[in-house]
Amino acid sequence: MSKKMESPEFITLDEAAAMTTGTRVTFVPGIPAMFSEALKNICFVKGVPLIRALHPFMGIDKTTGNDRQTRLYELTSQTSLPTMFHEQERPRSVWIEQLALAERIGKAGTPLLIPSDFELRVEVFGLCAVILAEDGFVWNTRLLADSPLGRKYGFTEEASAAAPSKIAEAITLIDRRLETQEQHGSRFLVGDALTAADIYWATLSM
Repeated sequence: MSKKMESPEFITLDEAAAMTTGTRVTFVPGIPAMFSEALKNICFVKGVPLIRALHPFMGIDKTTGNDRQTRLYELTSQTSLPTMFHEQERPRSVWIEQLALAERIGKAGTPLLIPSDFELRVEVFGLCAVILAEDGFVWNTRLLADSPLGRKYGFTEEASAAAPSKIAEAITLIDRRLETQEQHGSRFLVGDALTAADIYWATLSM
């Protein structure tokens, strides 16, 4: 008989902000939010243990009438998911800063997700931008539907109509890249080793 998987424990946002040790990342329990899952996978590869913190839902609390994310904004001047706290350093909410932090604090002997070779680094960050940055792959998937999340990303009828072709272009670019890499005997997006681009694409393309 298989052992029942235990649910991870979560601390509150205030507890995460008050801590002075460890790496804390915000998640919404039961919702596999893509950017949170991607950061979790980055940290897993780098051997960085995470303490999970509760990320507040969007919208207005029906009981209090207050914005549920007010406290998060007070702490971080933004409301995006996930927020990353480490030791007593400032919180990080942007993927490129979270990646740089994970690379810096990762365990010795783990893969270099940001290559030391600057030419390879250009390729990695270029691909990551296509996947994660503004007007990239994930950004345009948010614009497919008129929703609170879509409006946060700038939903308009025009942007939504343009999104499918941009998504297809990003997928085609990645697909061609993988084909070229395979011809050179590599199963990775850049060079001959695992990088952040591989982890982000494997996670966010789901």
